[in-house]
Amino acid sequence: MNSNSANRRPDGDAPLETLPTVGFSRWSQLKRFIPVSHETWRKLVKQGRAPQPQRWSQRCTVYRNEEVHLWMKNPNEYQVQVTTEKADSDARRSASADAIPADGVAALKGVISKPARTAKTDKTS
Repeated sequence: MNSNSANRRPDGDAPLETLPTVGFSRWSQLKRFIPVSHETWRKLVKQGRAPQPQRWSQRCTVYRNEEVHLWMKNPNEYQVQVTTEKADSDARRSASADAIPADGVAALKGVISKPARTAKTDKTS
């Protein structure tokens, strides 16, 4: 893939002049609009100071254009937006961890055990 093809419009005409306000973009599409290197961007993402990526597959990572625009308006004040999906997932995870107290785990180990082995009986009588 040549360097121009990453920034072409979906119909294959001219390169994108501006970052679309909606949708998703890969780093190869963002890099001409972002004034930092890929490694600096990665560090900002890790620190929560840049939009968080979404992994669509093993080799496809995208960023929400809306979040990138928010970041570009004020990079120093940008904070990662917690989505309701992530907040709900975190709440469910912490609720399930709190559902069984530590002493309850020991009690459950006694309830959830392997069945006792029975001796084989000799059927030749």
